[in-house]
Amino acid sequence: MKINKTLDGVEIIKSLPFFFLCVLIAYPILPYVVQSITIVLLFISSVLIYWNKLKENINKMGLTPFLFISGWFMFLVITLLYSTNLDEGIKRILKGINLIVFPILFIYILPKFSLKNKNILYDIFIYTHVFLIFFLLFKSFEGIDRLGFPDDKRGWVRNISDEGYLELLKVFFRMPFSHSRYFINENEITTFFVHKAYLSIGLVWSVFLLMDRLFFQKMKKIKSLLFLFLLILFTISIIYFTSIPNIIALLVLLPIFLFLKISGLKKRLILIILLLVSIFSLSQINIVKERVFNDMRLKKDIGEVISLFQTIFNDQPKESANIRLDVWSCSYKQIKKNIWFGYGIGDEEQILLDCYKEINCKDCLEQNLNAHNYYAYLLLTGGVSSLLLFLLAFSYMFKIGIKSKNYLFLVFIVLLFINLMSENMLVRIHGVLFYVVFSSLLFSESYVKLIKQKEIV
Repeated sequence: MKINKTLDGVEIIKSLPFFFLCVLIAYPILPYVVQSITIVLLFISSVLIYWNKLKENINKMGLTPFLFISGWFMFLVITLLYSTNLDEGIKRILKGINLIVFPILFIYILPKFSLKNKNILYDIFIYTHVFLIFFLLFKSFEGIDRLGFPDDKRGWVRNISDEGYLELLKVFFRMPFSHSRYFINENEITTFFVHKAYLSIGLVWSVFLLMDRLFFQKMKKIKSLLFLFLLILFTISIIYFTSIPNIIALLVLLPIFLFLKISGLKKRLILIILLLVSIFSLSQINIVKERVFNDMRLKKDIGEVISLFQTIFNDQPKESANIRLDVWSCSYKQIKKNIWFGYGIGDEEQILLDCYKEINCKDCLEQNLNAHNYYAYLLLTGGVSSLLLFLLAFSYMFKIGIKSKNYLFLVFIVLLFINLMSENMLVRIHGVLFYVVFSSLLFSESYVKLIKQKEIV
């Protein structure tokens, strides 16, 4: 009896890192302080329990994977030597330290997770986003109902809930996401980080996790039906948020993912036909037409990109009032001045602010806008050197994904790569956690597989 109790106690202790990881993977709904505490507890428990495996795993895996994956961030740390804003630079390093910590944890310390444990982690991530969708929906309902909204026919409308929740839902879907977010913020009913790019990338990733489980793993019928419902829910939500990079990523990556996962020419041909029919059918739905295919913002963004290139390369005056164009123009101008090694971590925002003052972009100054492009951020911070190291890390992970045939990993890499074109995702803790948790988990899985197969990595 004593032996059994001892064994049970040991198993409980060994399960602590996985428990903390389960908590952490719900980061979109966790306060920042809870995120930080959970990361510390995950690291301490992992080191204390599995420290004896560190030397063995380093000998088996080598330092190559860690240096490839985290080398770009370690170079950014070095740029602190020539940064003029040390305080801000140190803050940036502390925010991004998980870009070093998590690869070490997953590659060298933590044991490899079973399929069951990975599915538990994926389920928590998926259900966290289900909770977020319904929470934001109902809280937005409260805001719309209490604060009211303008209506051409009826003036200012309040207390529409008297007509039923179906009417509230109609009003909600007629609004762009930015308007519905206003009702959430003004009602002061949530402390969640609500940003469409981060919400959308989480939803798109959830779609791939659902697809992988639904079509390529055995599941109970009830759970299969639930996952089908969630696929529809997430797809509608992605369209509602109108995050163009994530809509493009979903449309491009989903058929490629399924094509790679499905074996046999006949099945692949059937897949292509089904996808073409589905896309055509989807394009005929009014909400999809309005939100995607006829979206004025998308057309405007395309025009602004053209205007940006004309401004940069042909010295033509820009024709757009969109402040993002000013941000990108300033980024390009400042990058040219110190292209090889950048200005040092912590200096990039001040460098942009100086440019905003020069061009008199008041909105840029008031909102203290960053580069809104992580590749531009890297060029400003560490120059071409840091960008090349970052691209090398992505190329290395992509190579490992291809060699191990881990198509889910490949989708994750490309999905993040696309989003980094329009957002500084790896500056915010939500973006960092999304990247380090899933990339580290999927990379270690793929790398171990190649080691076992004795393939040259």
